[in-house]
Parts: sequence; structure tokens; C-alpha cells
Amino acid sequence: MSNEKHYDAFLSLNSEDLAAVEAIARWLEDKAQLKIWLYTWNMIPGEPLQESMEKALDHSQCCVVKIFPKLSNFFGASS
Repeated sequence: MSNEKHYDAFLSLNSEDLAAVEAIARWLEDKAQLKIWLYTWNMIPGEPLQESMEKALDHSQCCVVKIFPKLSNFFGASS
């Protein structure tokens, strides 16, 4: 597999916050001039999700993960 990086960042999200993450992705592309991979923008219909995400991660400089309050509660953090 090639180590060539096609994306500056891979954005991982909970679908409940898709609108907010898409707004962040647009800002990163428009203002920071970064190339973003976001499943709603880059997935090819019919391609397996896991395979597509693995390829995108391999071709990204970094991965950005949003931690949600529900997930924080799962790990015992207080809100």
C-alpha cells in the first residue's frame, strides 16, 4: 500500500453531530486550505464502509475524533 497522503485530515464522527462536523470540515477546507476526508463527502456508493475508511486513514496525515458527552459518560467522566 502506498504511503502517499491524499488528505490532511480524516474526520471521525457520531452521525448525530454530522451537521456540526460538516461545518468544521468546510471551515478547514475553506479557511485553512486543508484537504479533508469525511464519509458524507468522499464515500463511493456501494463501497464497503470499513474498507473505505481504512484506505482514507492510510492516506491521511492525521485523524480528528470528536468525543461526545455520551461517550465521556461511558468512561466515567462527569458532565
